Amino acid sequence: MLAEFRDREAFLSKPPEQFRRGDILFVTRKRKLTAYRPKSWNPNTTPYEGFGAIDYAWPMADSGDQKWQAWKIQMEKAVVHDSLLDPYEDDGDVIAKIIYCGQGRVSTWISSDHINYGVPHGYWDDYNLHWLLDKQREMTVDDVFKTESEWVKFVKDCCEADVVNNGAVIEDEADRAFKYSMFEEFIQKPSNWTLDPSGLTINFSSESSPIAD
Repeated sequence: MLAEFRDREAFLSKPPEQFRRGDILFVTRKRKLTAYRPKSWNPNTTPYEGFGAIDYAWPMADSGDQKWQAWKIQMEKAVVHDSLLDPYEDDGDVIAKIIYCGQGRVSTWISSDHINYGVPHGYWDDYNLHWLLDKQREMTVDDVFKTESEWVKFVKDCCEADVVNNGAVIEDEADRAFKYSMFEEFIQKPSNWTLDPSGLTINFSSESSPIAD
């Protein structure tokens, strides 16, 4: 047990990862959840006992300002609680990274990479969380575009043109048409947006994109 104690002591004594965005200092918070799996948990897929573990890592602002406190609460909720992972059934990690911080907005990329115990392959998912500091809430479509404007059609046309320019279009016409039909749905979800100084990027999953792998 002494060796395990020393390893844990060394881990806890490490200074937290730090970085700055403008005047704000951020530190990376990490958490690990583990669960013991007895051999009898699922005799069909678990012939041996063991432990499952989920590792979480997300940024926290070193600020006592109420607007940053609200953001920190939202970040922990998004990474730890909304991921819906259970170490009793999953192994994996959830990571959050700040993509942009400025003009009263913090945009964070959150990814989840995990495998359900006993299945042959893992799963990966990601999305973006855009937080408005002064309003203390997530950004909505109406915060960016005028409701009465035809922005959806404009962005959809840009996405379709970009797919054509890419040149790697799926050949199956029915499959391609189906995935094109999903453009409008994806476009209207800020969680599929990357907003940074370069502009707005719509992120399509591999299941929805009409671009061939």
